[in-house]
Amino acid sequence: MINTCVTVFKLEKFIPSDSHTYDELFRDIDKHQEVRVRRSKDISKVLLKERISGKAISDSQDFAPYLDINAHEGGDFDLRYAENLPKNCGLNVIWFEGETSGNEYVKKIDCRKQWCAICGGKNGKVHKSRMHSILSRVNPDLYNMRQFVFTIPEILRPVFQDRDKLSELFSMSKQVIEKHFGVKDFDKYGHVKKYHLEKPVIGYLHAFGDQDQGIFKPHINVHILEAKTEKLKLSDSILQSIKKSWLKKLKKYEASLEVVDVQYSFITKKGKFLHKLKYMCRPWSKEDYDSIKDESLKRLLVLDMSGFQYLRYWGKLSNRTYKDEMDLSEIKQECESKIDEKLIQRSNVTPMNFESYKNILIEIDEGFYLVKRRGQENEPEKCKEITTSE
Repeated sequence: MINTCVTVFKLEKFIPSDSHTYDELFRDIDKHQEVRVRRSKDISKVLLKERISGKAISDSQDFAPYLDINAHEGGDFDLRYAENLPKNCGLNVIWFEGETSGNEYVKKIDCRKQWCAICGGKNGKVHKSRMHSILSRVNPDLYNMRQFVFTIPEILRPVFQDRDKLSELFSMSKQVIEKHFGVKDFDKYGHVKKYHLEKPVIGYLHAFGDQDQGIFKPHINVHILEAKTEKLKLSDSILQSIKKSWLKKLKKYEASLEVVDVQYSFITKKGKFLHKLKYMCRPWSKEDYDSIKDESLKRLLVLDMSGFQYLRYWGKLSNRTYKDEMDLSEIKQECESKIDEKLIQRSNVTPMNFESYKNILIEIDEGFYLVKRRGQENEPEKCKEITTSE
């Protein structure tokens, strides 16, 4: 006779949310859908922003973003997905109808990503948009220009490979400019409490230099717009004081720093003035991105810096409200400004085969088209028919 001894182990209760992150993902998806239902009145705007940004509009502190879930899983889908967004640039449209005429219109939707061959880089969509933003605020005939370039030593570049630190870089350069070109605010005892800018000032973040493509060299460019009568040449003592202020700011991150580089120049001719504006507001490009070897830098630029303002207005220009040109209402207003009637939106963002439609599309403005009616012959003078494949 064989005696069998059996040991019984009591199993702990299986709780999915504590043991498998997919449970959290499924709950998150349900919550996202609930938010969309609650915001059904704005569904077209929601879908547009989600398609362009690659991020759910309901992502917030209360909801774990899809991309964060993927990052917790150790996957790389988030970066690869964002990198591929430009592949759909210009292939999606919004359909509109003229409120009075009943005409049909089509507006191309650009991705507006700096790593896009069409939107990024010199003379791309982002560059043109920034230049338009500046010239809508600044009349080049009224001003001369001071230009400062605040650089950081190579030893500090890894420190500033971070979104928050780059915002600090902007803030520090603004504080230096305020101290030397701003107006003093005094407390009740007659001591200087702070400084504030009254002059029109523009700040730009450049992530790369003119050489060594793909190497992270963050620096802040600042344009101070001065009256034509203002003397622009600075004494050596003032330049040294500015450098000393910048050194003091950077010592916060590396106490051993002894020398910093701050470059100064000034412009009095309109042609050079416009050239400097155009040069400084250019975004980085697909070529820059493709040259990057550091995967963490790619993540910073594509994911972490999403929505970051590379161009900032200070002083007299700071009271202007920033407009998101990818917002549906802004797109609609832009289209309405090209024609003489209000528009009714007839679709959400939808794919379109331009090759199939090219014979009936008449270009009103870049990326904005009138759909030719059957038998229609007379077209607006500023329209032109598409003759090449999209």
